[in-house]
Amino acid sequence: MKLSTAVFNEILSDYEKRRQDHLFSSMDLRDRLYEEHPEFKQLDDEFADLSFERVTLRREQGRGADETAFIERHDSLIARKKALFEKYGLPGDYLDIHYDCPLCKDTGFIGQSRCECLKKRLIEKLYEQSNIRNILKKENFDHYTDIYYNEAEKAFMNDLVAQAKSFISSFDEAPKNLLLFGEPGSGKTFITNCIAKELLDSSHSVIYFSATQIFDLIADIKFRNSGEIEKLPLTDIYECDLLVIDDLGTENTNSFTSKELFTILNERRLLNKSTIISTNLNMQQLKDIYSERSASRIFGYYNLFEFKIRDMRLLMRDAHAR
Repeated sequence: MKLSTAVFNEILSDYEKRRQDHLFSSMDLRDRLYEEHPEFKQLDDEFADLSFERVTLRREQGRGADETAFIERHDSLIARKKALFEKYGLPGDYLDIHYDCPLCKDTGFIGQSRCECLKKRLIEKLYEQSNIRNILKKENFDHYTDIYYNEAEKAFMNDLVAQAKSFISSFDEAPKNLLLFGEPGSGKTFITNCIAKELLDSSHSVIYFSATQIFDLIADIKFRNSGEIEKLPLTDIYECDLLVIDDLGTENTNSFTSKELFTILNERRLLNKSTIISTNLNMQQLKDIYSERSASRIFGYYNLFEFKIRDMRLLMRDAHAR
């Protein structure tokens, strides 16, 4: 799952357009203010003249020039401008450029690092490409039903749904990790999809991968990076609010996947980030395939839920056939 350079550049172009739109809006607002209240233009002209005089002084006398008079005049102009805003009932930031994201000022970057708003845009674009949003329209709490379960299954699933909702409601205050394991078709992916949708809808950054996808992506980043494709970087996998790894164990398991799984688990634990893993493997199989180190991270820092549920897909199919 990756973004083409063209799509990445399209996102950055949208940032540039929004930044320019905000700039032009601010300039139009300033021009209207000048027309209605010429005192503001007079003050801004005085600010410009003061800046020019200060630069000239520095050029002529160097850094040691006495700028005390300039500082006093500058403070006086600020006080006069503040008084004008108050006189006309305008907020002090009336002429400021109001960006959609004040952190990065609609550039997408803070220094050399991607802003959270850009990370979220990239993740959303990945979801569009993977069609996961269409899946989440069907697999969410609104579509949960317990009519196909026997009494034991119903009690387990209803309790799990309640805990999943608690996981969501306390997500920002108390990050937690979940391991959902059991037979195929028992509802593990459905529950993870329900959680993912709720957190996406509340503007959290959620990255959702099958085990095959995440290990293929990591291998692509580490070994086959041609520079032609803009990929979701490893830092986003480590730092997103919620990482979901679905169907762990269905990938081509080897020493590479074992090592990378440990790195993911360890990095996200150190960053106090929440992770959900679903798998058809049992506890012993996890230990045998992914090493004692990875298993200890899961057993020690994850809430474990074993799905002793019949294959719901078969039960639903049979019910609909009747």
